Order: sequence, then C-alpha cells, then structure tokens
Amino acid sequence: MKKAKVFTILLSSAAMILISCGNKKNESSPSIESSEQTAQSSSQDSIPKVGSIIEFGTYEQDGDATNGKEPIQWRVKAVDDNKLTLLSEYGLDAKKFNEESASVSWEMCTLRTWLNGEFYQSSFSESEKTKIVNTHRDNKAGNDKYAKDTNPTDDNV
Repeated sequence: MKKAKVFTILLSSAAMILISCGNKKNESSPSIESSEQTAQSSSQDSIPKVGSIIEFGTYEQDGDATNGKEPIQWRVKAVDDNKLTLLSEYGLDAKKFNEESASVSWEMCTLRTWLNGEFYQSSFSESEKTKIVNTHRDNKAGNDKYAKDTNPTDDNV
C-alpha cells in the first residue's frame, strides 16, 4: 500500500509581491521609501536597485500587538520595466500550504487564500494596494512527474 506524501510549506521567507514604480503617461511615479537609498528627483533614479531593502506595508512582527504593526522590509529581487519583484526580508508568519491534510493545488490551498485575503487586506493601505501588480500564473505541471496542470490563478501576493 502506498502512503501519500504530504508536504507542508511554511511561509518563512514570507511573501513575494510585484509592485509598479514606473510612470505611465501623465501619471506620476508612486513613492517608494527605501532604507538603503534616497529617492532622487527623476523617476528612474527613484527606482530601488536589486538587492536594496524597501519598506512597504505593515505586519505584526514583534509579538507585541499593543505597539502596532511594524513596517515590512522587502528585498528587491528584480527590476523589470519599472516593476519591482520583492521578497520579504524576514519571515512574517508560518502557515501551512493547506490547513487540512489533503492533496490540493496552489489554486485551492489555504495559504493562497490567506495571502491574497487577510494578509493583503490587513497589511497594505489602499494607496499601497494600487501599486501591487496582479500576477497571473498558468500553473502548468512542467517536468514534475508528480504534479498535474491546474487552473490558472491571479494573485496579489
């Protein structure tokens, strides 16, 4: 009898987001605060460099809810076409891939629901949410013989 392998993914290096920091016609560049570099006057100079740390959003991180949420520090992993790919610098929380021990896809897992629901809603202001780029994933199995294609998803985090 085969035993099904159950994998738990922890949100340890936390979340990844894509934010827009470029100009569109007649639109000013969103302000992004960087703890490693000072924003310059031109929009190109104000885009953080790969490897720098920026603060964006807030999340309870020190275990003391009485002092409020702390700013989330994000490491800039990529800059492409005035969009930043960010990975949280510190583990923000620990969540199972799925709360029930069941074989589920990214589309149906409770981690995705939490990231795009509670985490997204409570960690970012309305202004910050306008800068987060929705990411489309085709969720194809690729070369993994144990995976199967699942429905595409659109995610904020």
